[in-house]
Amino acid sequence: MLNVSLMPFRRFVDEEMVIVMRQMDSPSQILDYLYLGSEWNASNLEELQQNKYVSHDETSDDYCKSCDLI
Repeated sequence: MLNVSLMPFRRFVDEEMVIVMRQMDSPSQILDYLYLGSEWNASNLEELQQNKYVSHDETSDDYCKSCDLI
């Protein structure tokens, strides 16, 4: 057991957890061809291909520049 109080770090941990949880949200469909998501969504190639937001030939090693996630 630790004999140190972690209460001073509670706010920091809570804020970090909110950030992580928001990154895991799915993109929202705005129009038939347009989705609004986070940088996390745009860089997750597996999710993009699984949900058919982008096909394999439209991807690059970088972020997906031709997909409809902004």
